[in-house]
Amino acid sequence: MTQPEFFAAVEAEQVVSFREVSNGHERLTHFKPLLNEERCQECHEPNHRVRGVVMISTSLEPLRQETVRKTLRYSVVFVATTLLVIGSLAVFLRKTILNPIDLMAMRVKQIAQGDLQQRVPIHTRDEMGELATHLNRMTESLKIYQEQLIRAEKLSSLGTLASGLAHELNNPLASIAGYAEALLDPLSAQLANGRDQQEKVRQALGVILTQADRCRDITQHLLKFARKEEFQLETVFLSLLFEEILALLAPQARQRGVRLTCSIAPNVPPLWSDAASLQQVFFNLIKNGIEAITKEGEVHTAVRFVGEWVEVTVADNGAGIPAEWERKIFDPFFTTKPPGQGTGLGLPISCMIVEGLGGKLRFTSQVGRGTTFTVLLPVQNREHTDDTDKTADPPR
Repeated sequence: MTQPEFFAAVEAEQVVSFREVSNGHERLTHFKPLLNEERCQECHEPNHRVRGVVMISTSLEPLRQETVRKTLRYSVVFVATTLLVIGSLAVFLRKTILNPIDLMAMRVKQIAQGDLQQRVPIHTRDEMGELATHLNRMTESLKIYQEQLIRAEKLSSLGTLASGLAHELNNPLASIAGYAEALLDPLSAQLANGRDQQEKVRQALGVILTQADRCRDITQHLLKFARKEEFQLETVFLSLLFEEILALLAPQARQRGVRLTCSIAPNVPPLWSDAASLQQVFFNLIKNGIEAITKEGEVHTAVRFVGEWVEVTVADNGAGIPAEWERKIFDPFFTTKPPGQGTGLGLPISCMIVEGLGGKLRFTSQVGRGTTFTVLLPVQNREHTDDTDKTADPPR
């Protein structure tokens, strides 16, 4: 502040504050004119309005230093807090997002390499947990499809082999059976006087015929297994179909002390399907249920309409299927029956028929409690059945 400005401010009786730099340091100066009031005129002459000036000047350097120190301190605290927050956020993101993503990426790579046994552990119920759940479900589906593909490849290879084997065996077996039948009557007449010898010959020829018939049945199964099924589609009333099947199996069931029961929901529509093929499937499933029961028991067949599917379950309370056999149950030539009582082709053929008709064949089993086979059949080409009564019962 210049001297003229100072005197002008005093004359104007102004209170003034200003900042100035002196010797390289900033100072804050404050001055106030002292007015010559009446109580002051006892000691001072009354002809002066201003009797003096009070001036206070202080250095701003300590304040500046304190401001710099606090600014530095707050900056350090802010930077440290920011780094701590960033570090905590990075750890949180690593633990909750990046680590699960890395784990999923590793599992996906293992799955791509063919290892379908791997699963992603689920520790949370958020989006990452949901993603892990879907990835595990996808892996399980891939595993099922892989098994189906392997089984289909096996079936294809075995089908080619079975077709050739059946054709090769049919001719000699037909010759054996024909010659055995041709020899039976002449030998019986020639050995009329020797009853013991006649009986031995009869037994031997009977064994030849029985085994030839069994081999013929096996070759027929092989041909069905190898041949691509040509379905004859028609309207199929399941009530009538199961009525025929249960009538055919009733004697065998009574002989083994097994009850055959059947329940069909009233809203089950007729199917546009192959009646003969379906009869073969359900005949085989119910027959297997009867043979699985060693003591008195029950084989129950239930039919209901679910959405666009007809669901048929065949449940028995027999011995059940051990866990180690469950993956083999649809493999060709695998059988749980004693030697000579099964070809191991019934279920594979049934599975091929059901899938060929656009359906699905599944099963569940508990050892000691029984087995339930479930067949899902689509209600296809409903327009073919529009002119019929859409119930489970055929028109009488």
